[in-house]
Amino acid sequence: MTTIPRGLGIYCERGDSVAGAAATSRLVERLQRAGAKHVGLCAEASDGWRPRRAAFARVVEQLVGAGLDVHAYALPGHDRAKLGARVTEELLTLSQRLPLRGYILDAEEPYRGLHDELVAAWSTLVDGATEATMVGLTTYGLPTERGAFPWKAIVGRGWLGWQAYLRAAKAARVRAGLEVLRGLWDDASVVPHLASYERKGAPVAGELDDGPGRLVSDLDRACRDDEGRIDVLGAWVWAEGSLSSRELDALGNWVSAAGW
Repeated sequence: MTTIPRGLGIYCERGDSVAGAAATSRLVERLQRAGAKHVGLCAEASDGWRPRRAAFARVVEQLVGAGLDVHAYALPGHDRAKLGARVTEELLTLSQRLPLRGYILDAEEPYRGLHDELVAAWSTLVDGATEATMVGLTTYGLPTERGAFPWKAIVGRGWLGWQAYLRAAKAARVRAGLEVLRGLWDDASVVPHLASYERKGAPVAGELDDGPGRLVSDLDRACRDDEGRIDVLGAWVWAEGSLSSRELDALGNWVSAAGW
C-alpha cells in the first residue's frame, strides 16, 4: 500500500535548502501560517545545482523539529536525466540518516523520450526507500495526450503529484484529468499540484481577480467532486517563495475548513 502525503504540501525553491537558522525559522512560520503539513526541499535543480549535505541536513532537522514532514525532491535537467538511476541514487545518498518523510522525483520535459532512463531512476527510488517512506513522482500532462513522455514507466507505483496548474482554471478539465489518472493509480495516490504564481490568460468568470481568490478557487475545483465534497487526501502548491501574506492566510483558512 502506497503511503500518501495527507494534507497540504508546499514546495520550496533551492535557496531554502541551504538557508541559515534565522531564515529557516521564518520559513517555518510561513508554512505553518498556510496550514502546511509537508514541505518539499530541493535536492537537485535543473541546472545541476545540488546542496551541500551539511547545510541541507541542518535545514531538514530544523523543519522536522518544527513538526513538518520533509520531502527531498530532485528536478534533473536534460543531461542528468540521461544518467538514469544515478540521479535517484545520489538523492538517496544525500539524505542518508536524515529524518526525511519522503522523496519526490520531478520528471518533466527532460524525460520525454527517455523511457529506460526514467524506469531506472524511478525504480531505484521506489526500491531504495524504506516501506514507511512516501515516494512520489510529479509531472504534468496526461497519458491520453500525444507526446513522448514515458507514462508506462511510472504507472501504478508510489504517489503521483499531478501538476494541474493551468487545468485548474476549469473544474471540468481538472476533474476529467484526475479521473484519467485514477484509472491507472488508485484514487488516493493521485495528488493534485497547483501553482501560486499568476496564471496566464484572462480571469475565470466569477473568480476573484487576485492571488488568494484564484488559489482558493483552484483548490476547490481540483479537490471537490460535483457535490462539493473533498475527495482527495491532499494537495501541493508550487512554490513557497511566491506566496503573499494574503495567500498564506487564504491557504490556512481553506486547510482548516477542509479538516486537513
